Amino acid sequence: MTRAFTAKTDFSATMKEYNVISEPHRIQRHIQTALLEEEVVELQMQDRSRTFFTRLVDYLPPLEEFTEEDGSVILREPEYQESSYLQQRELVLIAPMEPINGNGLIRRSQQVFFRFPIGTNSLECESRFLGIESVRGNPFIALAFPTSCKELSQRRYYRTKLLTKDSSQVIVELPDKEVAACTLLDIGINGLAFENPWSPTQLPVGTPVSLQLEIPNFPDYRLSGVVRNLIKCRKKKDCHAVSCRCGVQFSVKDLNMAQQLEMAVAAIQRNHLRVLRERADEAGIELMLPL
Repeated sequence: MTRAFTAKTDFSATMKEYNVISEPHRIQRHIQTALLEEEVVELQMQDRSRTFFTRLVDYLPPLEEFTEEDGSVILREPEYQESSYLQQRELVLIAPMEPINGNGLIRRSQQVFFRFPIGTNSLECESRFLGIESVRGNPFIALAFPTSCKELSQRRYYRTKLLTKDSSQVIVELPDKEVAACTLLDIGINGLAFENPWSPTQLPVGTPVSLQLEIPNFPDYRLSGVVRNLIKCRKKKDCHAVSCRCGVQFSVKDLNMAQQLEMAVAAIQRNHLRVLRERADEAGIELMLPL
């Protein structure tokens, strides 16, 4: 393990511990895992301190035309294994960035760095802008497949994405008593993220909030927390729509509540990893999973 000051490639420009990953198959598996986990990706350009946010996207082939017996023509999905374009190790597709000025700036940048969580750490990849690729009529940004990456030691808690549609949600109450039922995006033992329906001025970083977690097959949990980050990112199913993610750190002082919450999170994580493994088996790919 190396410990070094890397002002250009490290977003925080501080001393970091990291391992260098140069094996193409390991880099591919990490990127495929992040794509299936729908991770939010941080991106920074050379000589710019601003961080932009995006998502990894799949390079879906065009829909095929099929003529039915009555002569009508319909479009249908061709045979394609999820994330298999990454096996070529030529490029990585990302959605348009937020803030939107990054989509113009990246065209003039010779070097870019993108980072995403891997378990309790994060992977930082060096790349370059290749061009704009149109996938089923949507413009996406093509980056060169990285030849080396740094696994940064962050000692963060693993956050589980809620990839399957269920009735899990979080009721959020602001200090002024305004309440909204919000979509739960991910959860860990120390916090969660939800889709924020409020403006950043109404819910700034540092705001204390009251939460009610509603998770199927578990009792409702009432707890408090503090807003730690707000991130705008394009939605997975509609690259033209923007979602605002709000990250909250729990403030749990009751030991019994902490134990119950940990059990619920563990159950969600098991289901999450099961879904990922099923998708990976179907696509014939090997993922880099934390458990």
